[in-house]
Amino acid sequence: MYALNPQNEVQSLLAAQIVATNHVAMRMLARSMEGQDLESANHYTNRAHKAQNLLLRQLEAFDRMKNGGQSTQKVVVERVEVKDGGQAIVGAVAGGGASKSKTEG
Repeated sequence: MYALNPQNEVQSLLAAQIVATNHVAMRMLARSMEGQDLESANHYTNRAHKAQNLLLRQLEAFDRMKNGGQSTQKVVVERVEVKDGGQAIVGAVAGGGASKSKTEG
């Protein structure tokens, strides 16, 4: 849970749920390999799969909380056309939005 580094009570609650869900998923996988009949093995494998899907959704929600509701994305631009009189920037650009000029006050 320390690796998740929760910053508030809600994140702490979700982090605890993440740890518990991971524990359940691992227990179900272990039970699926205990050498019982195929039907039981399939049952526990399906339960583990459901728990792992829940775990992924919990981790995504936790990540969104830590990033202020913004998901992280990578955009790759493969082609840029700049016509006569146009301008382009090539490279990493940090967002900052428009700022007011001193005359707009």
